[in-house]
Amino acid sequence: MRSAAVAAAVACSLVLAGAGCKKGGGAPTDPGMDASTDAEVDASTDAAVDAEVDAAVDASADAATDAGDDGGMCADGLEPCPTGCANLDTDDANCGACGLACTPPAACAGGLCL
Repeated sequence: MRSAAVAAAVACSLVLAGAGCKKGGGAPTDPGMDASTDAEVDASTDAAVDAEVDAAVDASADAATDAGDDGGMCADGLEPCPTGCANLDTDDANCGACGLACTPPAACAGGLCL
């Protein structure tokens, strides 16, 4: 019987690094005590990895949408169009409105193709 207790003590110290083992061997006294800490560490690590991956995917998906229209961030006198900022009064490709192109030899003047 004594050899069984010694074997249990050795197994407990080797397998569980001695954490929570009962005196004389046997099962640990604190099974799962650090489970919540482990879960928090795992969750934060997983979240950081997922955020990095998600950011890369989102950036590439949004790039095509964001490339054409800069959301009204054009300089004074320019309007946001799908092809970029344009002066609707003088831009032959966006004359009077975005995407309204003048057919050569006409040119845009005052927002009209003349």
